[in-house]
Amino acid sequence: MISLKVKFSDEFIGAYADYCISYLMGNINDIISETDGVISSKLSQLFTEVELRKIISAEPAELLMIANRIYSEIPILAERYHQKVFFSKFSFEDDYINLNLRTKQGKIKIFEIKDKIISEIKKFQTSSPSILLEDILENIENLTRPSDIKNELNTIKSIINGTCQADQDFVGKFPKWVEAFAKAFNYSYVMRTYGQSIVAFIDLEYCPYCADEEIEAFDSFRPAIDHYFPQSKFPFLALSLYNFIPSGNRCNSNYKKAKTMEGHFHPNLDEVPSQRLFNFLYPVDRIFTEEDVQIGLNNICYKLEANTKLFRIDEVYNKSGIKRKFVSLHERINWLIQDGIDSNNIISDPEQFRRHLAFDLALPNKKFQHKKFIVDSINLLWDCNLTID
Repeated sequence: MISLKVKFSDEFIGAYADYCISYLMGNINDIISETDGVISSKLSQLFTEVELRKIISAEPAELLMIANRIYSEIPILAERYHQKVFFSKFSFEDDYINLNLRTKQGKIKIFEIKDKIISEIKKFQTSSPSILLEDILENIENLTRPSDIKNELNTIKSIINGTCQADQDFVGKFPKWVEAFAKAFNYSYVMRTYGQSIVAFIDLEYCPYCADEEIEAFDSFRPAIDHYFPQSKFPFLALSLYNFIPSGNRCNSNYKKAKTMEGHFHPNLDEVPSQRLFNFLYPVDRIFTEEDVQIGLNNICYKLEANTKLFRIDEVYNKSGIKRKFVSLHERINWLIQDGIDSNNIISDPEQFRRHLAFDLALPNKKFQHKKFIVDSINLLWDCNLTID
């Protein structure tokens, strides 16, 4: 909802990277010393001081490419942290879910699916050896009760989709260095020194995912810094400057959580389209209040649509306080139209615009609450083509 266009200075990036690397290198070297062979060689190549500096300072468009390279070179990290990537070529169908296991046909079908999934696991293991599938294969081969087979298929589904819980048993299946890898990129440690500085540099007053929650920092408070690519799935991006998005608690903790964001609107990378995002249903033949207004959303690009669903923008913008802003704009613009005032004169004069409509469009997007909503409202009510930039 807000395009940040953040650009950290070379001086800031340099100082921040130096601090992170001075902390990281010892941890990385300890991990490498616990490995050998191909893994040791790959870690030594991918996490040199030069490569770490690239990871820390990479532009937004480069982050996913860096992650894909690391997961491609060291697949065990993908299996531990981002199963959906590791198992992307695993063929799994969930046509078993609605089977009636009380019927003869349902029982026959579940055993057919069992044989098929065993074959697929063995095939996958030859090209991409999986720690998680080792136990699964042994378990499912020995199952004879249809209900147990279905439960095991549910377990496989959760692993393939990356929704299985990383509990103690799960973590214990992997070598200790794999778990130490995430701890090496210690976000909390680094933020104790740099959290306030990063937030101050971005200088954001409203959550960029919704443009609704106020998150302006002050001396004793800074907003949560979200990782656009979540650190639970991309631990080596936990300290990447352009992976940081200060955000509101509702969007970060309630809605986004640890969701992967491929295919979503990226505040540091994407532009908010000029087309109207919001649509408005209201009475045109009488005076009305916010209770008579219904706010809807137009599908203007697939990335923004993904975000509006994830962050429940339709619900957010149907709050009474936001709808009152539309009612107020409708009243003000109607008065201006009735007084015969030319909209072009108002729009072209920032002072007149602020005085008559009570909004300052000259404010940067990141300091203007609901700016896209306000601009869309005015464009509809006054039949004009304002943009948010």
